[in-house]
Order: sequence, then structure tokens, then C-alpha cells
Amino acid sequence: MVHTGEAGPVLETQPVQEAPRPRRLGGWLILALVTLFAFPLQLVAVFIPAWIAVHRHGFALIWEQDPHWALVTGWNIAATGAMSMLSLFTVPQFWRKRSVTRKLMIAFYVGAFLVGIVNYVISAATAARDAPPPDMSRVMISTAIAAAWISYFSKSKRVRETFVLP
Repeated sequence: MVHTGEAGPVLETQPVQEAPRPRRLGGWLILALVTLFAFPLQLVAVFIPAWIAVHRHGFALIWEQDPHWALVTGWNIAATGAMSMLSLFTVPQFWRKRSVTRKLMIAFYVGAFLVGIVNYVISAATAARDAPPPDMSRVMISTAIAAAWISYFSKSKRVRETFVLP
């Protein structure tokens, strides 16, 4: 704002606000950071046996004997690969305490939940007729875990105060 004083116009300046200082990573945030490494490890665990099977028997023979194996394995590799890419993109943002981390973590837990639901549906659809249905308790546990983490990253004061950097 400009005011006219005895010596001429005077410019009023607003006090400079300091950028918010992020809180240190700790507590539950360390556990959340560790969960980001689950999918890259799972990708290795899914890919290696599939690679060995295809290398040993050939894709044509596997497809001929069990086309469901190829479809399920393809889905597992694609879904786990996509989640791995999201998690590996999120880790540096998390470590640097970027404000986008909150949204990325929510997307990660929503994605992990959806992958789990699709896996359950695929397991049920490809199971033999006389086989028992897939274990629903894993879906229930996944639902509770996803809901807890999504709520934490959406509402937590600690999260809001930690991930503040642009």
C-alpha cells in the first residue's frame, strides 16, 4: 500500500512469511514408506517364476495346457508393475516431503486395494468348479488397511505438517 507522508509517498511492506518447515519423518510415516517397497519386491517375486516357467516349457505349451495361467500371470505382472512404478515415483516425493505426496499415497493405497479386489475376482473366476471359493478374509483385511491409510493421509495433522514443500 502507498501512503503520502511528509517526505513523499511511503510504501508499506507486508512482513515476509517464512515457508512452513516440514516435520521430520517418523512414527507411522516410516511404516507407510516401507509399504512403498512391497510392490517392487512383489514384482520380482511374480516375474521370476513366470520367466522360469516360460523359459522351461515355452509359452505355446503353457497357453495350450492352461490359458488361465497366462492371463492371470499377465495380469499379475502388469498390475504389480504399474503399482511398482507408482511406488517408485512416490518414494522420492515422500523423502523430499513434497505436498503432492499425500495425493500419491492415497492413490497408492486405492490402487493396492483395487488390485487386491481384481485378484480376488480373477481367483474366483478361474477356480475349478469343485474348488472352495477364495479366502474372503484377505479382502476384508485389505479393505481395513486401505481405509486406515487413506484416512490417515487425508486427515492427519502430522501428514499435513510433514508434506508441505512444493
